[in-house]
Amino acid sequence: MGLCFSADNGDNNKRRPAVIMSRSGHLVDEKKGLPDRVSTTVIFESLNKSPLEQHYTLSKDRQPLGQGNQGSVKLATSVLDRKEVAVKTLDVGMFSSALARTCAANEVTCLKRMDHPNIVRMLDAFYDKSKAKVHIVMERLNGPRMTRLLATQMPQDPTAAAQLRHKLVLQLVDAVAYMHSKGVIYRDLHPENTMVSIDDITRYTLKIIDFGSALPLERSKRLGEQVPQLGSSLFQAPEVEEYQTYGQQADMWGVGVFAYLILTGDMPFSHNIHGLYQALRGEYYPLDDRFGNDARDFIAKLINVKPRKRMNASQCRLHRFLRSHGEEGLVRGLSSRTLADPTAATKRLTAFDSIDAQVTLTRKCVDELAMLSSEQFAVIRQWLNMVSEMSVHGDYSVKGGSLVLAHLQASQDGGGGGGPLRKSGSGVRLQSLDEGGGGGGP
Repeated sequence: MGLCFSADNGDNNKRRPAVIMSRSGHLVDEKKGLPDRVSTTVIFESLNKSPLEQHYTLSKDRQPLGQGNQGSVKLATSVLDRKEVAVKTLDVGMFSSALARTCAANEVTCLKRMDHPNIVRMLDAFYDKSKAKVHIVMERLNGPRMTRLLATQMPQDPTAAAQLRHKLVLQLVDAVAYMHSKGVIYRDLHPENTMVSIDDITRYTLKIIDFGSALPLERSKRLGEQVPQLGSSLFQAPEVEEYQTYGQQADMWGVGVFAYLILTGDMPFSHNIHGLYQALRGEYYPLDDRFGNDARDFIAKLINVKPRKRMNASQCRLHRFLRSHGEEGLVRGLSSRTLADPTAATKRLTAFDSIDAQVTLTRKCVDELAMLSSEQFAVIRQWLNMVSEMSVHGDYSVKGGSLVLAHLQASQDGGGGGGPLRKSGSGVRLQSLDEGGGGGGP
């Protein structure tokens, strides 16, 4: 999800940067782990600079295929062979933040290194210098998000479902092991960043799809700009959450939490602040006696607050649980009784999928808000005041709501602002980004 959090650091209330551990074991400040503006320009200039439209035709459907950490993904068709592809567009102009440019450069750099069946393939990358856009062309995937698969599209037969869960965990571990072998820390392992490609009824292939937060380790010694902490709540390792030293072992915490979700249909922690404290203490809901010792040992050696005690990706691949391919091993390792009655797990996964959708919608709303002018913000603030008054007085004026929408539409069409602001003691005020007028967006 790519959420950013701030943290206190003594009396000066400044963020303390995390430290990244390189493959050689050296400790490096996170702020030195990213290329500077000159380096990002070099990376962008190395990309294909011919117009994207010469090679691919973007779909006219205004609804994107998805929303990544740094940009939207749209459907396109190859001019050469008419095959469908996915195109992710990133804004890297002079008004973009240093973080946005850095993440775009890192994403291209990391994807260039990837050639694995469980990682989305980058087919090409274009740099439109005049529009300051980077277009990443990737293979088009036809399957659902991971949570949608687990919630609604699992095989009905308990043994077949167990085999698929085992296969998905194995593919997840293989993908992370490959990334680590190529000098990449993914940093945001989460169901929202994975899809499952379904080639036929029985062939399911997990795909990690969003490298917007990934970091190439070779750049960890270059001076760059400090970046916010990256990660996804309970999938983020405690050492990252607490701004401590971290390395590739931080990804293995995410593997453990993700594997727990795949195997059980539930999270190992509560979905609230209590769950966050659970994670920081390494306390999770243990797999009960319906699960075999191999499965319990596998999870315990990943969801561990001490990074050095976690299995690395290679050790994980050799664990007894992942080597038990036979039906007997699966039944011993997984809970057939739980899989035979999936109603409760399905409800939880459906709720989890809804949370993912809500995050995507929130990200889209923020993108739209960033494009509004101060006058449009004033109209929204007036509407919020009206809504808060509704909660106090118990009624709502449809005419008033229509009036606000009309003002907003007028301001979008260049017809001026939203009128005088109304002060409301009961209202929640949305602070305008620019009280003095002028352009919209941070």
